[in-house]
Amino acid sequence: MQGGGFLRIALLAIAGFLAYQYFLGGSHHAAQSQPLAREAMVTPSVRAPYQYCDINTDYFQARLSTRGAAVSHFELTKPKYQKHGQPIDLSTTPHPGVAVGSPRAEDPSAPGLHEFRQLE
Repeated sequence: MQGGGFLRIALLAIAGFLAYQYFLGGSHHAAQSQPLAREAMVTPSVRAPYQYCDINTDYFQARLSTRGAAVSHFELTKPKYQKHGQPIDLSTTPHPGVAVGSPRAEDPSAPGLHEFRQLE
């Protein structure tokens, strides 16, 4: 019979793998687990005011906030992307009905203002 060749090779491979694991691989004692503890969820009572990072290139001007690098302004500066000679602000604001840059828009504790809502 010619069919026993594959079975012999498979059994030798399994035996070789088990011998390798027993003699050379793995540890013979249980691994120590890392201690897990709950981290304290402490938030400051007063948040620091927003700070901004301005990025200016030949092609665009952008303003990012220090809280999550949120884009507060993004303008393309090439004449092709200007309207009446002024660059168009392409960023959206998550504060509907609140003027950009007003103290109310900068207040992260204001209810509902931090959520993005699409106006119809």
